[in-house]
Amino acid sequence: MRAITILTMLIGLPVLTACSVMQVEREETTPPFGSSVRSTVQSQYVNPEPAGDAPVTGMDGRYADKVFRNYEKGPSGNGKQTSGGLLDALVGDK
Repeated sequence: MRAITILTMLIGLPVLTACSVMQVEREETTPPFGSSVRSTVQSQYVNPEPAGDAPVTGMDGRYADKVFRNYEKGPSGNGKQTSGGLLDALVGDK
């Protein structure tokens, strides 16, 4: 019985040593936690440099003012919904 114990220790000790060495020398294969969030935020930054001294073109000022005033006024109508959903079409007004 004593010989089996000594033999197990002689075989087991090198195996355990080899396993511990393999765990110490492993390389990290995944990127650090949070790196995907940081890279996404970095990709959404706008160029901080000024665009230049050229005037902005593309929309007439009077047309933009009219669009803004119509937006502020809201939808026109008597306030009743003109088109119902699918349930109203199937059941009808009651």
